[in-house]
Amino acid sequence: MKTGARISIFGAIYILSAVVIGLLALLSGNNFHYMAFAAALAYLAASTGAGIRNILGASVSVSAPDEIYADVPFKLAAELKNKRRFFPIMLIKISAGGSSVFFGSTGAKGRARSAVGMTLPRRGKHVIDKCVISSPYPFGLFTFRVVIPLGIEAIVFPEPLRGDAVFAEGDLGDTADLTKAGDIAGVRSYEEGDSMREIHWKSSARTGSLKSKLYDESAGGGKIIDADKLTERGVETGLSAACGAIRGTLASGDAIGMKYRDKLYMPSSSRKDKLSMMAALALDE
Repeated sequence: MKTGARISIFGAIYILSAVVIGLLALLSGNNFHYMAFAAALAYLAASTGAGIRNILGASVSVSAPDEIYADVPFKLAAELKNKRRFFPIMLIKISAGGSSVFFGSTGAKGRARSAVGMTLPRRGKHVIDKCVISSPYPFGLFTFRVVIPLGIEAIVFPEPLRGDAVFAEGDLGDTADLTKAGDIAGVRSYEEGDSMREIHWKSSARTGSLKSKLYDESAGGGKIIDADKLTERGVETGLSAACGAIRGTLASGDAIGMKYRDKLYMPSSSRKDKLSMMAALALDE
């Protein structure tokens, strides 16, 4: 964690004025000038001390979503925690990736949540290495800063092409006609993003936890995208087309699979499996 401070224009003018008053006091020997100089120094010391205590009382945690697409804006979840037991922290700004979010006041031992917008320009593996906490509190003479290392590793999926662009040349063929996977073969634990209509309510009521339907993928249904064929018209365009088709099924119970580079992903309605297919497209070299 690195800390620092940046002087503002107002702060520079104030310090210059204090220096001038100090010189006048030395040259004139006037007690009033000495008192004014002492007051200016006390004000500066109080401002600096309050600003440092304020910024050091802030603790920040940042997390990235599991779906990030190239050139598509997304939000990092940011939580600000006040570590101070009796006093609020004021005027805190959290910055990451060229964007920022501002918190006016957070009470003693309190928490506040918001989101920082970001956009990553290309697919593949990225590291969000740091965020910056800053504050001009209390008087705006300085902006106090703390740099916090994050080390968040994120896989950025190819920029998804919309439906009409994906199917414009008919490259997906029958894969545009997505259907349910085969017969219900059992149940599995609910995964975030599963459709509500895929919840197996009887099993959920019996076990006390949400259960989703598990389909027999071998019983038919669920189409396979031929990503090898899609990339014949251009690698990036093809990867984006395949990613767009998979993304279109994330919020539904539709099953989809993929064939790419001699690897076959069987049709699945699981959100985890769909994200895994898009990750394979993202990391393609």
